[in-house]
Amino acid sequence: MILLSLLCAAISVLSGALGWTIQFIVVGLVHYSTALLFFNPKKAKFKLFLIAVPFTLIYISAFLSAKEFRDTMHIFPILIIPLFSIAFALILNKRYYFVLALAYLILSFVFIENWLKASLDDSYLMVDRIPVEQLNLNSIGGRVFEFHPDTTYVVDLWNSACKVCIEKFPQFEALAQDYSHKKDLVFMSLNIPLKRDKQFNVKSLVRQYQFQSVFSKNYNLGKLLNIKSFPKLMIVKNKDSIVFKGSQINASHIFVNNINTYLKSM
Repeated sequence: MILLSLLCAAISVLSGALGWTIQFIVVGLVHYSTALLFFNPKKAKFKLFLIAVPFTLIYISAFLSAKEFRDTMHIFPILIIPLFSIAFALILNKRYYFVLALAYLILSFVFIENWLKASLDDSYLMVDRIPVEQLNLNSIGGRVFEFHPDTTYVVDLWNSACKVCIEKFPQFEALAQDYSHKKDLVFMSLNIPLKRDKQFNVKSLVRQYQFQSVFSKNYNLGKLLNIKSFPKLMIVKNKDSIVFKGSQINASHIFVNNINTYLKSM
C-alpha cells in the first residue's frame, strides 16, 4: 500500500501541470479507484485513508505556507478531495462506479471552475470610486477623455506586458457586439501604462478593434484602481462608481463574477 500511495501522490501532483480542474478530477478518481482495490469489509477500514497521506502532506504544507487563507484558498478542494474519495469508496464500494465517475467528472468542471473564480477573484480589493481627476485619460487620437454620467462603461484594463490581455481583445470585441443594441453602454479598453511603453507601439495593439480605447500617462494608475492582476474588467456607472471588477467570464455554467450576469441585469 505504501508504494501505491506514493504512486497516487506522484500522479496527483504531476496532474497539476494540466490545470486545477483536471488535477481535481485526477486526484479524486485516482484515490477513489485505489481505495476500491484495497477495500475489504472484514478489515479495519480506516487504514484506507493512509493512501491519501503522502499527497495530503505535500499539499497541506503548501496550503499552510501562505500568509493569508485567501492566498491558497484555491488549493483547498484539491487538498480534501482524496479523503472524500476514499470515504465514498468505503460507503459505496464498487456499486455504480462508472455512473459515479461520470457524475463526478461533470460536477467537477462546474464546481472547480466556480471555486477558482471565487477564490482567485480580487474584486474584494475593489475601490468604490474612480479618482477621475487623477486618471489623465486620452483617446487613441490624443484628445482628453471624460466619463459621462448618463453612460455605463465596460472597461477592459490591460498593459503591454500582459500577453493574455492582448489575446483576449477579440473576445472583448465579441462581447461588445453582443450588447451593441444598448446605446447607453460603452465598451472600451484602458491601458495601464508601463514606464517602458512607447505610445505609438501601445496604441498599435488596439487600433484594429472597434471598441473605444483610452490611455493614461499616470504610471500609478494600477495602484489607484487597486488592480493586482490582468486582464481585468470594470463596470463604471454614474461617471465614477465602480459596480463590478473581475475577469471576463461569459460561460453560462460560471455563477461567480460572470460579466454577463451584471450586463443582462442592466
